[in-house]
Amino acid sequence: MPTYRNKNIQKDLVIIALSVVLGFVLLKTGATKHVLTASQDYEYMGMFIVGMFFTSVFTTVPATIVIGELALVTNLLPLVLIGGLGALCGDFVIFRFFKDNISEDLRYLFEVKKKSRWKLIFKSRIFKVFLTLIGGIIIASPLPDELGLALMGISKTKSFTFIFISFLCNALGILFIALAARTIA
Repeated sequence: MPTYRNKNIQKDLVIIALSVVLGFVLLKTGATKHVLTASQDYEYMGMFIVGMFFTSVFTTVPATIVIGELALVTNLLPLVLIGGLGALCGDFVIFRFFKDNISEDLRYLFEVKKKSRWKLIFKSRIFKVFLTLIGGIIIASPLPDELGLALMGISKTKSFTFIFISFLCNALGILFIALAARTIA
């Protein structure tokens, strides 16, 4: 009999699979081109929203496809900056959740063990900086941001540092996707 946690994992996997299918449908049918042409008056708002969707495991595939399509019909600078701001907003909501809830649960698990050597490693400044850097790399990659945000939450990254890293890494990720789309097209 599946447990509650297994049911949640199965549900999440189905949502992710549907998201990937939706992304490929958008790509193959050209639906994004029609929507983008019809909504040119709301171009900047669209860039912001697609940036927000770029951050989640559930929406990253369709958002990446829309970013690629936008890169073909718009100026890259606003796409990167406004999309980066949208991604920052999406990440910040997720980050607050990880920082305040999940990271405390993980810390508790590490503190239950009595091996002080491990506690010292996990509490050291260099380990926290390492987790923050790895989190930033994950955010910049096309991978969903939740893992990187969890690492930054565990390391108790300060909000200002998080904002800077999230914006920079998301903007770079959007730029790389946009440049790849222009190169392929």
